[in-house]
Amino acid sequence: RTIRYDITLTNKPPDPVSKSKAVTEWLKSFDYNATALDTYLRCPLQFYYRFVLELREKEDVSEDIEAQDVGKMVHTILSEYYRPLAGSVLKKEQFDPGKLAALVDKVCEEKYGSQQTGAAFLLKMQIKRKLEEFLEHYEFPRLEKESVELVDVEREIAVTRDGWKFNGRIDRIERRNGKTFILDYKIRNNDDPYKTRWKKFRMEDPSTWTEAVQSLQLPLYVLLYSEQKKEDPSDIVPAYLFLGRNVLDSTIESGMGDDKEGKLYGMLERVIFGILEEIVDPNVPFRPTKDLKETCPRCPYRGICSTQWVKKPKW
Repeated sequence: RTIRYDITLTNKPPDPVSKSKAVTEWLKSFDYNATALDTYLRCPLQFYYRFVLELREKEDVSEDIEAQDVGKMVHTILSEYYRPLAGSVLKKEQFDPGKLAALVDKVCEEKYGSQQTGAAFLLKMQIKRKLEEFLEHYEFPRLEKESVELVDVEREIAVTRDGWKFNGRIDRIERRNGKTFILDYKIRNNDDPYKTRWKKFRMEDPSTWTEAVQSLQLPLYVLLYSEQKKEDPSDIVPAYLFLGRNVLDSTIESGMGDDKEGKLYGMLERVIFGILEEIVDPNVPFRPTKDLKETCPRCPYRGICSTQWVKKPKW
């Protein structure tokens, strides 16, 4: 006799996780920041593991230089360099290249020790070169064209709006021509992971939000600052500064788009509160991401979800 077995080798996506009443109540009092909101946009199930269960990856001692570490170092260097200039109208004469180089040496020594060789030494030299280029080709040319007042750096803001609690840290705040500019440093070289795909966005259709909106960081920063300072959101311009670009000139500054009347911000603000209502809705479980191939390969919770089988496409 021939015996046959029916074997299914297909892999199924993770199951959603329902919300208990206790979890729902806790989420109503949670302090929401840009990381939490963007994580929920990317994958509600990842949000559940990270912010509700507070699961963290095991930190291994490694000699590899991670992009996240480089980002923290660059933020620290720029924060310390610009902090003494806060509250003043920036002038080229205020900038001391020698002080910038000394700050890079100091921060790299604190991170990698005094005897830096190999990758650590090359990284230090690269940071020096890129930040010098940042001053020479981004900072100085614009100071010749317009008045730039540095309001603050690394400002911590916590506000409550409509019963929801928000917090965040803004890298840099400026005043230019009567408007407030909120700037966030990124060491990436492109803005694709942060762009809103407006062609796919439908305000009246929440099912389009997670696919169209890549990040809520900039609109959240506008909300934070406008609430704290009681300033009209239409007078606030949020933007990223992409310090990983090959050429660091005026093109590294990238915002939400042409938003002269605050319409884009108004729509994204509605998305923020719509997402919050969904987060605390007991009838909406924590679902897995819609795009497994894009999200799961980089997710630290693949073992829990059993999505190790998901591979990111090579194209």
